[in-house]
Amino acid sequence: MAERFEQPEADPALENAPGAAGVSAALAAALGRRGRKTAANDPELDTFLEAHTRLARLQAEHLHEMRELIVSRLRWGRAGDRLRVLWQASTAVIALAVVALVVTMGWQARQARGLVVDAFSVPPDLAREGLTGEVAAARFLDRLQAMQTATQSERPSASYENNWGHEIKLEIPEAGFTFADIERFLREKLGHVSHVTGEVLRTPTGLSLTARLGDAAPQTFAGAAGDFDTLAQKAAEAVYRTSQPYRYAQYLSGQGRIDEAIAVDTDLAENGPPGERGWAWSSLAVSNLQRGDIAGAQRAVAAGLAAGGDAVEWVNISRAALDGWLGHDEDLLNVSRTIAREQAPKRLSELSQPAFEENRLSASGYLAGQTGDYAKAAADYSTLARSKHFLTSGSFYAAQAAWARALAHDGQGAREALAEAGPLGAKFYAEAAANGWYAQPAYQVDAEAGDWPAALADLRAVDALIEAHQTDQPGLRLMQPAVMRPLEARALLRTGDLKGAATLIGSTPLDCYLCVRVRAEVAEASGDRAGADRWYAEAVRQAPHIPFAYVEWGAAKLARGDVSGAIADFQTAHRLEPRFADPLKYWGDALARQRAWSEAVAKYDQALRLAPAWQAARQARDAAAQARG
Repeated sequence: MAERFEQPEADPALENAPGAAGVSAALAAALGRRGRKTAANDPELDTFLEAHTRLARLQAEHLHEMRELIVSRLRWGRAGDRLRVLWQASTAVIALAVVALVVTMGWQARQARGLVVDAFSVPPDLAREGLTGEVAAARFLDRLQAMQTATQSERPSASYENNWGHEIKLEIPEAGFTFADIERFLREKLGHVSHVTGEVLRTPTGLSLTARLGDAAPQTFAGAAGDFDTLAQKAAEAVYRTSQPYRYAQYLSGQGRIDEAIAVDTDLAENGPPGERGWAWSSLAVSNLQRGDIAGAQRAVAAGLAAGGDAVEWVNISRAALDGWLGHDEDLLNVSRTIAREQAPKRLSELSQPAFEENRLSASGYLAGQTGDYAKAAADYSTLARSKHFLTSGSFYAAQAAWARALAHDGQGAREALAEAGPLGAKFYAEAAANGWYAQPAYQVDAEAGDWPAALADLRAVDALIEAHQTDQPGLRLMQPAVMRPLEARALLRTGDLKGAATLIGSTPLDCYLCVRVRAEVAEASGDRAGADRWYAEAVRQAPHIPFAYVEWGAAKLARGDVSGAIADFQTAHRLEPRFADPLKYWGDALARQRAWSEAVAKYDQALRLAPAWQAARQARDAAAQARG
């Protein structure tokens, strides 16, 4: 019987291995031979199988080596992919940054309002002597920058029409192409940059300097050969006036050239752009106050209010100054409340940050002082005095703080603030005249101390100063009718010169709040109680929302023995200004007169919370407490 042999099935793994196509058939045949039943060994098959085994091992080693190489290549490929992504992302970021930079430069260029001084045209012989075009332009630029630095203005430069702001610079063309050239190109194309060009020529008598601002008509100035800086100053002033008349008027005013400032402001107010006219009227009001022209200041204020716009705030400040010097305290109070409530709390687009901060604090302190809240007035003025970046000097505000502390019955604090202010000379009183600050700090400090001869001497020293500066500071005389004379009359009265007080107070205006109050004091001291009552009633009529006349009238009634009438007046004064200490102290005096000791102590305590340094109030409180037992 024949034997059957079955060929084994091929292993798929071997068929798919490297080289399997070449050995699969031989391997299958060898395995088939090994599968036959034979007792004899088959050396050929063994040799073949050993060789194949070695080949398989070599292939496995090769695959192992290839594996490391392939893994390494995969890793490098992954890192390369990451680097490519990073490079692409970096390129995109740089591209976006460049676009953002260009957009920013374009926006800044569009906002640019610079004035660029180009190199002047100069004859070769002058250039050889050292006056090159660049040197001439630089010396002209020095004059512009000096004027800009000397100009004190409440408005930021960016609000000015045709303004160069703080970017006055000299540009001299350079070789090559730089990033600055791109910026300059954008500024020229998109911005509002004005160019100043000029030329220097020899003349039979020396030199001539011509300056041109944009398309404006050139202006030429001639002088001696050695007077180039004088010519440069004149040319710079001409450019300053043409390009920025408001600021130029501020500069002139600061230099004491009031009539020139008025001429520039008048032209701007009548012929300038609508947005500038209100500011010009405001400046005109101040300039007229500086030269003591009340009527001129009143016309400017009326025109400024009619012009409207953001400048109304500063017109109102001038209006407040006018009301103060005229003695119209009720009108002054109303304007001050408007400024403090509606204008001082917000920063206008055409107001610099320092001017905004100064206006906010000064309006607050000014208003507080008008109604008797002297603690707040002193705090605001002290804050202003410590600052170094306001338009008005710290010395000026320190003096105002001394005035407020004196009226808050803080004699020591008042003397310290007055010492901080230093000598109160013509500069201080000129600032007071222009701004309507009608306080007399030195007088008030001595009056609070009860040293009335010294207080009278203080006022007479100010009178002498006013007389000495009638020519260069004519605005100082604004203090005399409604401030100096009634205060001097009060000091004369306190020093026992009743006749002198009556004569002086008789020369004061009848529509002046302080004046009629002192008239009432003089009448009371003369024994004319009916006359005193008429004057006090007139003071209340003129200023029904100000507490001072009520307090003084109540004090007069208390001295006469009319306790109930006095208390009624003190109550009215306290209602008008709850932070005014004086009505509370005198109310306590009236209650003590009625022997209502507990109620009197309570009023004294209220007064001392508002004026803790008031020694008279403390002594009265201690006496009432002791009487109460």
